[in-house]
Order: sequence, then structure tokens, then C-alpha cells
Amino acid sequence: MDWELKPANIPAANEVQSYNMSTMIYFQFVFAAITIILVAGSYLGRMNFNAWLVFVPLWITFSYTVGAFSI
Repeated sequence: MDWELKPANIPAANEVQSYNMSTMIYFQFVFAAITIILVAGSYLGRMNFNAWLVFVPLWITFSYTVGAFSI
């Protein structure tokens, strides 16, 4: 819990932010959710629902987290 209450640190920018790490985690969660919703709007009508259920965890695990944390 103490780690989440410390100021957010972004190593790539070499800066310490004025908000808590828990706020940074929440922002990342919201951006991941918005990404999946946008992709759902364009692909879900053309995809099998079972394929979508496989796609979402793979997208979040391999594409979004790597892109978000490599910035």
C-alpha cells in the first residue's frame, strides 16, 4: 500500500509526478479499457464472439502493456 501512495515515477521521462502511483495505475486501466472498446466497435461485428474472448486478454497482455510501458 505504501508503494501506491508514493508519487508516480516515470523512468523514461526521468520525472516524479505530483500525483500518486495509484492514480497512474487507474489512468493506465482506463486507457486499456478505452482501447478495447474502440477495437470492439470496429471488429466485434465481424468476429466470432469466441475469437473475441481470446483476443481481448492477448491484446491487453502482449500489445497494450508492452506499448504503454515502453513509452
